[in-house]
Amino acid sequence: MGDRRHHQLSELASGAGSFTYLKRVVAVGGDTIEVSSKGVIVNGKASAMRACEPAEFSYTDSGFGAVEPRRVRATCSTETNALGRSYEVLFDTAADDSRRADGPTVLDPDQVFVMGDNRDNSSDSRTTGPIDRSSVVGRAVVIWLSYSSEEGIRWSRIGQRL
Repeated sequence: MGDRRHHQLSELASGAGSFTYLKRVVAVGGDTIEVSSKGVIVNGKASAMRACEPAEFSYTDSGFGAVEPRRVRATCSTETNALGRSYEVLFDTAADDSRRADGPTVLDPDQVFVMGDNRDNSSDSRTTGPIDRSSVVGRAVVIWLSYSSEEGIRWSRIGQRL
């Protein structure tokens, strides 16, 4: 596989079956990671955050296995890491801020720390801990399909490079 690069989107094999998850690698073996309500800090360097346009919006979360869809009010921020890579992340305005705090943690050489871009609606290393590098099975490079219950297929997103 080679080294996992910071902040790339990677596919992770599930230990529970046939599911593959898409998460962002935010720290690799040997890094010190800390997550706070203000953002991600890797090796003492904080990621910069600025508001997206639009900064606030709502969406319906039909959830993975959710019993009842729920309406979510979210804020969007563009996060830029210490390497200069930028990407958008979402925060649920009703979420408990304690969910956003973790660390500092020093990763073992064969571990990665992953986070979902929908930060308050993601099962990731903040809840499961660092994962073994061997669980990373690939790297996402393009949006193959984009669908929402409100908009249907979002044609304008299909084919966008990640």
